[in-house]
Amino acid sequence: MKKLWILLPVTLLLILIMLCPVMAQGIRVFINNRIISFDQPPVMINGNVMVPMRGVFEELGADVKWRSATQTITAVKDSTEIIIQIGSNFASVNGNSQQLSAPAAMVRGRTLVPLRFISEALGADVEWQAASRTVMISSTAGSAEPQYPSSQQYTPPQTQSSQGPKISSVTHNASGPIQPGSVITVTLAGDSGGTATFDIAGISVNNLMNETSQGIYSGSFRIPESAGNIRNASIFGRLTRNGRETMLQAQSGVGIDAKYVKIMKVLPDENSTIKTNRPNILIVLESTGSSSLQSSSVNLMINNQRVGYPTVSNELVSYAVPFDLPQGQTSIAFSATDTSGNPVSKTWYFNVQTMDRIQSITHSATAPLAVGEVLQVRMQGDPGGTAAYSIGTYRTNNAMAETSSGVYMGNYQIQQGDIFQNAPVTGYLTLPGHSTISLNTTTSVSVRSSQLGLQITSPQSGSTVDKNFTISGQTSPYAKVSLNVSVYMGVLGIGMDNKLMESQVQANEAGNFQYAISDWFPVNGGSYTITGVAQDAQGLQSSIVTLKVNRR
Repeated sequence: MKKLWILLPVTLLLILIMLCPVMAQGIRVFINNRIISFDQPPVMINGNVMVPMRGVFEELGADVKWRSATQTITAVKDSTEIIIQIGSNFASVNGNSQQLSAPAAMVRGRTLVPLRFISEALGADVEWQAASRTVMISSTAGSAEPQYPSSQQYTPPQTQSSQGPKISSVTHNASGPIQPGSVITVTLAGDSGGTATFDIAGISVNNLMNETSQGIYSGSFRIPESAGNIRNASIFGRLTRNGRETMLQAQSGVGIDAKYVKIMKVLPDENSTIKTNRPNILIVLESTGSSSLQSSSVNLMINNQRVGYPTVSNELVSYAVPFDLPQGQTSIAFSATDTSGNPVSKTWYFNVQTMDRIQSITHSATAPLAVGEVLQVRMQGDPGGTAAYSIGTYRTNNAMAETSSGVYMGNYQIQQGDIFQNAPVTGYLTLPGHSTISLNTTTSVSVRSSQLGLQITSPQSGSTVDKNFTISGQTSPYAKVSLNVSVYMGVLGIGMDNKLMESQVQANEAGNFQYAISDWFPVNGGSYTITGVAQDAQGLQSSIVTLKVNRR
């Protein structure tokens, strides 16, 4: 009995010694019968055993490289090349797409992949022993039977230094789209003692962050009032230490909802001279975000006198002056408030000279016109003149006939390729011995098309761009163009285009649009994809236009 009491503590001690590695490490890994230690141990994520890719693959003889710019890790062994991107459910094995049981994850600066993928990628034998929480990996040259070393025999290998400081997360406080003037705060968690900055794609770069506590960096940036409407701008955190930099992208970007209404054009033109004392006042608008004019807030004043109620839509404010304006200078003051509470205003002047006159001009279109339909234009003015009309800047100098005294008529049949959108119709009258006078209609003309065109003319696909360049192109007049810029991650083209920014710009009356990119791409080099799609006021949408450019 005495011997039994002596043996019992010894047995318990041996059991504790055997269990000690399991308790200390959680999940143990044996590769070719040798226990391996990692600076980031394997973990269990949603029922999947996730192992550090670099540590395991290098132990199996693969050469492993990490690209922080694209968040990808590449492993090469013999004739096998494997590429994985953080967060992707797919991997590339010799150019073939292979679905993972769980997406690759970044934990404490290390890429973790599902255990099963190791056998599928490199042909190794892999076994998960749930009871002892042990991973057994053996290459074709290794033995299938594990050898459990005692605590006295086991010496952990030295951890190799990383290629750069570790970043575990980049987060921000924006829970939804924010407006210009708002402050966004970005937080980076990583190694302590470094220098941290963050970039907001399309808006700002190299914003300094302070280390508020050990390994926690925080910085803020006020979105400028001039910021445009951006659907999704990616946020990148950078950490530099000992001359090496690591970059990590936040899981979610930030949207800028500019929410404003802007005046694109006014008629009569500023400082012009008109030959009618009853002109039609037109104000062409551009609305961004979710804003539009509040009809009840519209105030129109002619020569400091408030007038009746103009016609208001999202794209146009029009008013037919029902009384005679005096000779000389006339002032127009327009003011309103949009649905976001922003003021919209414009004051301009033109001159009235009525030695010869156009009394009115109208057209027959009450809805967008289809190809083959006829637009009829009627103008009334002084008799005996030569008359013509134009539809915006697209169809000009169309002749009109004087069908009765002072009444001029013109017809235009809509042709294939016409892309009028909210185009004003302008009549011109030239009387003998006098200069030409003009007057525009109070309502615009649009063409209903089965397809909306969109062309990006610059940059050219395949060209090389600097950090500052401009996206320009052409579509239907006043159509809104949604632009998306993404960086190509280089893995199979499946889900590897990582969006940097989305924005929207409105074409002018000629259908031309531009969007300036200014010093915000987070990295040099690489391939960038630009996509665009246009939509007009009637909801007609173009095909998606895609091009790729290279970054110096």
